[in-house]
Amino acid sequence: MLKKGLQKTVSNLKSNVVLFRKTPDWFFALRNLLAANLDTTLPAGKYCNTYASDECSSDDFITVNNDGRASFTVPKRSIVTFTSKSKVFEDEAFPISERKAPSNRTVIFLYKKTAPGEHIHIRGGNVRAGSGCDIEPSASNKCSIPIVHETKIDVESDIKPSMVYSAYQQWNQGDSYLDFLGPEFRQGTHDGVGANGTPLIWTTNATSNPAFNSINAELKLGGHYWMVDLQMECNNTYNNFFEFKGFNGAWEPDISPSENTCMSGQPKSMGNNHVARCGAVNIFKWGVTNNNASVQLLIGGSTMIGGG
Repeated sequence: MLKKGLQKTVSNLKSNVVLFRKTPDWFFALRNLLAANLDTTLPAGKYCNTYASDECSSDDFITVNNDGRASFTVPKRSIVTFTSKSKVFEDEAFPISERKAPSNRTVIFLYKKTAPGEHIHIRGGNVRAGSGCDIEPSASNKCSIPIVHETKIDVESDIKPSMVYSAYQQWNQGDSYLDFLGPEFRQGTHDGVGANGTPLIWTTNATSNPAFNSINAELKLGGHYWMVDLQMECNNTYNNFFEFKGFNGAWEPDISPSENTCMSGQPKSMGNNHVARCGAVNIFKWGVTNNNASVQLLIGGSTMIGGG
């Protein structure tokens, strides 16, 4: 649980209690049935116990008082951990109870030529949501958008999909939000390596290739189109639009803002990012401005329209 390179400022080990306080923004406690009032050094407010739940319900809140102390119980064989990034920002204009909404299928294609062993992720969200966007991805982070991975592996060759997409299949585990912060607390790892955000798969329209993808084929896109197929909560976007940028160990170059858009109502990016539509098929090229052509595609009986 301790991050390499950081020095702990407080460590207690007695009576089956382990406490760590590292830098002024990180607290960790471990003990069976520990009930105590402890000095956390954190600012006053509510915090998510990130070990307990990805959704961070009110049952998982820990309150730090003005003096920096918090009272909480560590259940048997469990852990409590909270950081400055798991602080809950809630106001009357945007209560957590209103964050849940029906999801819509959203597909993103991002073209980039890569070599074997390279992987593309995306990071993004609703950058217009306001404050509280730098906390741990959760229902209390207004910028993060809840997602569920539904990417299908279409295989027309003798190579098993588990061999082709093992990295994606492990990295998408525990990836519950599209956010700008990188790996989530419980997100999966591949060969001991953590994800760099929301993972994508390499696709092609060549039916003999184990990376064949039926949506790619219908759109006649070709190779090197990295793709992810998601259920996304559009109510957490800005008028059904969100921003994202690719990441492959380094950020995709900034996307220059443009006055021209190819989707009605599309806002300009606030952060030199791609602007995509929730509930649509979106096609982009790495580092290229305003390149996303409008497309229509029949998916599951409904027409999905991607924009620019």
